This record gives sequence, C-alpha cells and structure tokens, in this order.
Amino acid sequence: MYRGLKQLQRHGLVRCRKLANGEGVYALLERDDHHLTCVLCGCSERLSICPLGARGLGLTTVLLQGFRPLFHTFEIHGICARCQHSEAASDG
Repeated sequence: MYRGLKQLQRHGLVRCRKLANGEGVYALLERDDHHLTCVLCGCSERLSICPLGARGLGLTTVLLQGFRPLFHTFEIHGICARCQHSEAASDG
C-alpha cells in the first residue's frame, strides 16, 4: 500500500505530511491544508490560509526561480495552548 502511495507522490498526485510521532498522512493535492502541530499531545490544527501562497507571504514568487513545484507542505511544530496551560499549572 505505501509503495503505491509513494508512487502517487512521485507523480505529483498526492502529498505526505509527517505528524509529530513520525506517522505519514497522505492527502490529495487539491487540498491545500497546512497545520500547527503540538509536539507534546500530537494535536494538529489546520491553518486558515496557505502561508506560502498568494494570500500568505507570497514566498513562491521569490524563492522558486524557475523551479516547477508539484506540491508543498507547511507545518509548524510547537506546544499548543492547552499543553502550555497544563505545564504552567503543574509548575505552580
């Protein structure tokens, strides 16, 4: 199964994002989802915009320089508000 998904990824039909636990999550390219992922609890929150696209920072026009992308992913790993609150409560 994973060999088939890797083939689809190489042909630019699906993309893979890695969760904090190392697990890969595959999605169709039509979905332009980007996430904030907590390294403590593993929760993943979808961003409302693509930080790399036209409505985001516009990095694609600056960085690509003739490169033809098939897909991109954008993930920020950190500590979610709930885990920060739990850490603060256990410290105090």
